[in-house]
Amino acid sequence: MKKIGLYFAIHFITSFFFLKAQNTVTDSLENIVLAHTEEDRTKVKLLNDIASKIYSTDSEKSLKYAKEAGELANKIGYKEGKAESFKTIGIYYYWKGAYHESLDFLQKSLKLYEDLGIIYGIASCLNNIGLIQNKQGDFIKALESYERALEETKELEIKDESFSTLNNIGNIYNKQGDHNKALSYYEKSLKIAEELENRNGISRSYNNIGAVYYYQSDYLKALEYFQKSLMLKKEIDDKIGICLLNMNIGDAYLNLNNYNKALDYSYKSLMLSKEIGFLNNQKSTYLQLSKIYVDMNIYKKAHENYVLYKELEDSIFNEKNIKDIAALEYQFAYEKEKQATELERQKKDALNREENKRQKYIRNSLIVGTILLINVIFLILRVLIIRRKAIRALNQQKEEIQVQAKQIKDSNNRLLKLDEFKQDMINLIVHDLKNPLNRILNIPCSYGLEKQVKMARQSGKQMLNMVLNILDVNKYQDRQMKLILNDNPMYLLSVKAIEYVQFLCDQKDIKVKNEIEPETVVNVDKLIIERVLINLLTNAIKYTPKGGIIALTSEDLSESYVRINVTDNGSGILPENFSSVFQKFEQIIVKQSGSVSSTGLGLTFCKMATEEHGGEIGLISEPEKSTTFWFTLQKGNAKFTKHQCIEKESKNIDINFVFSEEDLKVLKPVVFGLKSLAVYETTDVRKNIDKLKSGASESVQQWICELEKNLITLDQKKYLKLLEIVT
Repeated sequence: MKKIGLYFAIHFITSFFFLKAQNTVTDSLENIVLAHTEEDRTKVKLLNDIASKIYSTDSEKSLKYAKEAGELANKIGYKEGKAESFKTIGIYYYWKGAYHESLDFLQKSLKLYEDLGIIYGIASCLNNIGLIQNKQGDFIKALESYERALEETKELEIKDESFSTLNNIGNIYNKQGDHNKALSYYEKSLKIAEELENRNGISRSYNNIGAVYYYQSDYLKALEYFQKSLMLKKEIDDKIGICLLNMNIGDAYLNLNNYNKALDYSYKSLMLSKEIGFLNNQKSTYLQLSKIYVDMNIYKKAHENYVLYKELEDSIFNEKNIKDIAALEYQFAYEKEKQATELERQKKDALNREENKRQKYIRNSLIVGTILLINVIFLILRVLIIRRKAIRALNQQKEEIQVQAKQIKDSNNRLLKLDEFKQDMINLIVHDLKNPLNRILNIPCSYGLEKQVKMARQSGKQMLNMVLNILDVNKYQDRQMKLILNDNPMYLLSVKAIEYVQFLCDQKDIKVKNEIEPETVVNVDKLIIERVLINLLTNAIKYTPKGGIIALTSEDLSESYVRINVTDNGSGILPENFSSVFQKFEQIIVKQSGSVSSTGLGLTFCKMATEEHGGEIGLISEPEKSTTFWFTLQKGNAKFTKHQCIEKESKNIDINFVFSEEDLKVLKPVVFGLKSLAVYETTDVRKNIDKLKSGASESVQQWICELEKNLITLDQKKYLKLLEIVT
């Protein structure tokens, strides 16, 4: 452990003194510039030297020194110093995303270096021009610039510029999808950087190798190289490089679905980009943040970042910039061609004066040779273009096949999961319907007829409630369930629900205390809220021990809302399971672990129904003590007392409806069909009722409500009476 601690201590001290040393060198150069008062070539070189050394750490100060060097070089007629100044300014504008200005200065610098015949400067300018062409997506021109730069440096063995060129060529092949070829160029550049002991170059090569693995979808390998590169960039305090690498690492984590780390690195990149004014990277980072938030389903954040990306993109590189750059390139090529033509004409004139006859022969030979050469070059270029298109088409087909194979595999996996889920669901429903059916089939003969009928009816109600839960949950999901809202006394609804589950309570000797205030009135769909209470009471009965107590209470939350509580003294629910209680089919998992069986839709129905009414639902539980399920509803405007509630319930036994002639025309054909059905044939009864719901009058709607309510209680007499009212 001591050795490890010592290693980290040495590493920290070394890194600290390296950064200190770099700052010291910069300070030393600034002091030398200040001390050198003469306006000569030495001062120009010093200004250019410090500008090139600090552009990655302090770009604004670098621009200041480069401009000062250019002005002094122009003043004393020092072309090489002026060319170096233009190149540094061009690099500054490239990193700022101002490609128009960048290309302008780089082409000026290239022309000066060509006039002077300075190979290193020519290669450096070509490299940077290639970067802009690469950004524009003109890969052919970019490769031409890079290959020309490589050719220029090959004879003189200028390793540091060859390193940059190899990296840039690798970038082109990587973008075109030729990852193996790109990797070979990056490895060559890494070898040169290691020979030169150039940490910035080694870092750049690591980053590019990581990019190859990224495009090959080997994100873990890509992260390994990106982290190596980032460590070196931090050691040399290359802020631009740190920005780019933080974004690359964030992108890799995004593809690994590690959204927290993806956001962390992306925001690091964005903050530093803003600090140093790195607009091009700010734009890319906003786009990356938008993609991360889309994958996280946080669409508001995704939209905000995408808007920032588009605004910045428009400001950095609009259509005018592209046109200006194209015009500038054309102007530069034209001037260069014009100069070459003028020189050629002068040579020809001189030769004509000396040897007119011989020149005529040479001219004719050159014309023929040029035509042949042009034809050969045209053929070669055409073959290369056809080959490149064929390779691109093959790569595209390969990618499409891979994507299709992945989609087929994913679809197959989803189908297998759906099939497994379907099988579990079928088993569960069959199992849960089996229990009530068994109770019906195995009612003891020793029971009296009334008790036998009561047991059969209760079992039928349980099966009906299960089926209704499944149907209504699907209706809520598809937004097909329409509520019929009226003011209803909550006390009366709770009495109906208690009556529905009373048989289950009797089996376990459970008492239900109804402490809901009689004056509590809610604006709800009566049948739906009765079902909510029935489901909550049924759930409470399942988990309440024999001889237990279930309490129904109400409390005012505000002038508009009331809260209803269903409390049992069962085993309770652990806090970590709260979030899954209301999930669809959650009981499938519970059942497999040996707990109480259920379709798992009762509480899901309660949640959907409550939210459809504009309320909320939740629970409070103390393990081994009690559980309270609560839900909120909007208050109604009507006023009721307990006496009125009881009176209202008794009046519901005899129902009178007033139908118009139009109502009877609509109702009679349906009622004729219903008379052939019994009340327990609920599916067929509901199919007939559904025919009436669209465009029904208020009287017909009330009649439908009573009939649907009767389907829950399975009261055959009342069912027939409702049919007789129409006929």
